[in-house]
Amino acid sequence: MLGFTIAGAAQIFRPAQASFVDDRVIASHPQLRHPQAVRFGWIDNPQESNLFNSAALPAAPFRIDGWPLLTQGVLLPRVDFD
Repeated sequence: MLGFTIAGAAQIFRPAQASFVDDRVIASHPQLRHPQAVRFGWIDNPQESNLFNSAALPAAPFRIDGWPLLTQGVLLPRVDFD
């Protein structure tokens, strides 16, 4: 399956090899021994992602980590549209 990334404790995400085993998605990377997080569709343009539900609808992006996002807490300047 396409669209999965995986990271270890260093929080560096790499493309993951993902497949179904029973009713679960198993994600891995050959250089990552102790995975800490998996994300799906977590890119700007996830058009190559190919995870679908039983109704043939594409899965929404998701993540299983609670790490802060790069833009979390960043305030943008106010823009007035008069």
